[in-house]
Amino acid sequence: MKFHKYGDGKQNAPEVTWSKMYVCQVCKKVYKHKGNLKRHLDYECGKEASFLCEFCEFKCKRLDYLRVHVKTKHYKEVTQCLRKSDVPYEIE
Repeated sequence: MKFHKYGDGKQNAPEVTWSKMYVCQVCKKVYKHKGNLKRHLDYECGKEASFLCEFCEFKCKRLDYLRVHVKTKHYKEVTQCLRKSDVPYEIE
């Protein structure tokens, strides 16, 4: 597998060989599906991080990224809070 750098020269990424590619005209990231490019443009590219972790300094641009972060980095804190709470909650 060949690697190339993104337009900013910072990250290595595998060379894309899809028959149809969707390229962000702002940051040059490449997507296989049009919907992924649309989501990138709507929520990520050039946007400020608006989702903040209540347990640490982490912030991100999408709620699903925050959920994964909390689940993987703060699982113990979340389960301790849930045990003290009367509100039923399920960690996905």
